Amino acid sequence: MTRTFAALACALAIGLTGTAHADQASTAPVEEVVVTGQRMEDVVRSFVSDISVSVRGSNQLARWDRRICPGISGIKAQYARPVLDRMAQRAFEIGLDVGEPGCKANILILVTPDADAVSQRVVEDNRQILGWHAQRGQVTQGRDGLRDFMASDAPVRWWHVASVTTATGASAGDSHTGDASSVRVENVSRIHRDTRLDFNGAFIIVDANRIAGLPLGALADYLSMVALAQLSPETDTSAFPTILNMFNGVAGGQPAHATLTDWDLAYLRGLYVAKRDLTAESQRGDIVNTMVRSLAKQ
Repeated sequence: MTRTFAALACALAIGLTGTAHADQASTAPVEEVVVTGQRMEDVVRSFVSDISVSVRGSNQLARWDRRICPGISGIKAQYARPVLDRMAQRAFEIGLDVGEPGCKANILILVTPDADAVSQRVVEDNRQILGWHAQRGQVTQGRDGLRDFMASDAPVRWWHVASVTTATGASAGDSHTGDASSVRVENVSRIHRDTRLDFNGAFIIVDANRIAGLPLGALADYLSMVALAQLSPETDTSAFPTILNMFNGVAGGQPAHATLTDWDLAYLRGLYVAKRDLTAESQRGDIVNTMVRSLAKQ
């Protein structure tokens, strides 16, 4: 790639304006959701199966390797700093490191009052970075995924770019097709692979008009959830106690949560302790097992 996510961050900071304010008013506490009438494992498995996205052509789940560096544009510094600090806290909780201030951003968050037009412009101006054209060593959800990203009417939309590495993190070679299966590896089985997927970058667009009055902590937690894992934006999560319901008003039959729940944290921890050289199905099984053990202790 001739341009980097850091370069895109700089371009956005200079070329795109539109300031949004997030209200820091507190929200009323919500009741905990109790799952009844069904085994916890079945409920967890349903959630993990529906929400976890394997990168196109890879049959694996991607994650950050060791370190993230989130950056945000479109809101004033006094609002941006608490959001970034909260995201750093969430990253630490699942075992990731966070870059020092001034690090090259690999998670780019843009808050704009014109999310549709900006999404269109960003994709059109940065097709190479975002994966419209297949790039060596880069895997994304492809053009269809980017079209869905541009057409989304969600308050927050996200896009991840990953690369194929060996199971130990070394370069696995070049992919001319954007398809991880084109990388030549040895000893591939139905369960284990000789490769893994590492995120290179995540790009998130926030509709400023849809977050008016939202507490900064709630926004930061939602951004953490969608930045740290590649999640399906189409899944109906209303039956589960997750922050992903924050904009649709319900969570497992209760008022939506405005913070990462035990459920959310269990999912993220499960993703980050799952074996990285497994197939997506086996990785999901690891996540389910971690979630069930974690939630049983609550």
